[in-house]
Amino acid sequence: MYERSAPQQLRTPLGNVDFNPAAGGDGFYLTDETTGFDEPELRVPVEDAAQTDGALLYDGKTGAWHPVVVAEYLIDTGDIADRNAAIDDLRAKLRSILAADGEWAITATGQPERTLTVRYEQKLVSSGGAQLKRVIFGLVSPDVDWS
Repeated sequence: MYERSAPQQLRTPLGNVDFNPAAGGDGFYLTDETTGFDEPELRVPVEDAAQTDGALLYDGKTGAWHPVVVAEYLIDTGDIADRNAAIDDLRAKLRSILAADGEWAITATGQPERTLTVRYEQKLVSSGGAQLKRVIFGLVSPDVDWS
């Protein structure tokens, strides 16, 4: 099971970005709209049977993971300039995994750290007003399961 509120980290060649910081305070916090970390896409081939009713079913396989991360940046002790710098830093780190592997790590309650190999797949979009800023971006992972 994927625990959305657990501390998580995006690891890239340029450094790491924390989500749901364990110490609390300033930082990115995942929203309920974050999707795609529960299960990879499924590939279940079905072919209509020729010249008769019914279909042929082939063995199913898993495909790539396509998580979409939706996070809000909390300003606690910092200011808007700090938040803007954090979003710019996130953008640079995402770009660093366009052609190189990154890693998404999660430490769910009572479980050891689990990771997925990831790359940047959907562009970062930020929205919101001066006080509350939201970022949305997509990743892709070829992994069969969390390791």
